[in-house]
Amino acid sequence: MNVVVDTNRIIAALIKNGISRRIIMDNKKFEFLIPDHSLIEVEKYREEIKQKAHISDQEFEVLLSLLLEKIEIIPKAE
Repeated sequence: MNVVVDTNRIIAALIKNGISRRIIMDNKKFEFLIPDHSLIEVEKYREEIKQKAHISDQEFEVLLSLLLEKIEIIPKAE
C-alpha cells in the first residue's frame, strides 16, 4: 500500500526519535512517498530542525539520508 507522507511528519522524524521516525524506519507494510517539493520545505527549516533536535549539520544529513532510504521521492512532473 502506498502512503504519501506529509512534510511535517518528515520534519517531526528529524527532530525527535518518536512515533513518526519509528513508523518510517521500521515499516514493512507500506511504501512511503513524498513529492519532491517536500525536500525544499525540509531544507527551508534545516537550521530550526537542527536547533530543536540538538544535532550538527553532519548528523542532520545522516538522519535525512536514512529517512529518505525508506521513502520514494516523486518528481513534480508525475
